[in-house]
Amino acid sequence: MLHARPKSWLSNTYLLSEDGVPFADLKLAALREAATLYIDGEEHRLYREGWASGDFILERNGAILARATKPSAFRHLFEVAHNGQRFILKRESAWRREFGLYDGATRIGTLAPESVWSRTAVVNLPPDLPLTVRAFMIWLMLLLWRRDDSAAASAAG
Repeated sequence: MLHARPKSWLSNTYLLSEDGVPFADLKLAALREAATLYIDGEEHRLYREGWASGDFILERNGAILARATKPSAFRHLFEVAHNGQRFILKRESAWRREFGLYDGATRIGTLAPESVWSRTAVVNLPPDLPLTVRAFMIWLMLLLWRRDDSAAASAAG
């Protein structure tokens, strides 16, 4: 079981842990859909190609490790490609923040908040996926959580 927990109350840096053991820092960029992931001292870049319509990329040393396409701006869904495999990461309901990872029609993982108002994520993804790819999927979910929070704040203001 993975957890993504903000380092502090308003932090954009998440500590990623597996079974209680920290393994990475995920630092979300403040203004762009980008982040830096540090695993075992190695830096990985997570970013969106272009500004509004490009793919989401996981990269290390110039090599693309995974790519996610968001086919519709109106749906909370990504098509994720890694090492010849294709997955769907999608929000399970318009009323909840939980996401499911699908291989075809089979749900193979979940990403969900620890509680209703929590920014901490509890993640259960297949252990045969590399930690970097699982962290990439966490980042994709956090991006959509952030978008939802921004939209709610705009509507309330």
